[in-house]
Amino acid sequence: MWISNELGIASFTHGALTLEVDGRGGAHGIHLRTVNRSLGDAPLSTSRIESVDRDTLPAAVDQFIRGDEWHLSLPQESGSYSLELVLRPILETPSENDPPFVALEVTLAIHTSLLDAHPMLDLVVVTSGTRSARAIGIEPLSRSSGCAAVTLGQLGSVLLGPHDYPFTSDQSGDSEIRLRLFGEFLEKGVIRKARPWIVLGAASDETTQILWDQLCEAPLSLS
Repeated sequence: MWISNELGIASFTHGALTLEVDGRGGAHGIHLRTVNRSLGDAPLSTSRIESVDRDTLPAAVDQFIRGDEWHLSLPQESGSYSLELVLRPILETPSENDPPFVALEVTLAIHTSLLDAHPMLDLVVVTSGTRSARAIGIEPLSRSSGCAAVTLGQLGSVLLGPHDYPFTSDQSGDSEIRLRLFGEFLEKGVIRKARPWIVLGAASDETTQILWDQLCEAPLSLS
């Protein structure tokens, strides 16, 4: 279960790994990392969520834990949008071919009080040597726009469902996966959602395929 003794700071232990999240936003940003405590405090894999250009992340003002979900509320202040964040570990049992990893569902809901806003968020996983879903046989329904359904790295991966990858752009480089979420005009009062799954660690191709199938079959929450 999630453990949180401070607003915006929480951890979740699954098997040999502990997932640590700093979701305070604002000047602190939003950071995720996995740590194998038996091997010390050095992170095995790290990820973060960033605002784009001169926009700023809102700061967390409220949180609650419900079952295996950690909910964070980051209202609009100086930036162009507010953010509701829900984190849910995906407790997939690793196969014998898998090194330790943690999979996490990240649901982001943004809305704005402005009449003219184009909010964007970058989801970043620090890794090296990226490859697309085609490498393990995953073919999106359409590749006329957007990015690959799965972007694989040596230290982490990002999985996107059919409601997300057509509207996400790939800004990745040699040392990181960087996927740009949203980016289109956001009308005042409208809520827009994205639900990437982040794999922190090096899951096998077989397990990645299983996780992506689960993501595609899981309905997006309306709440």
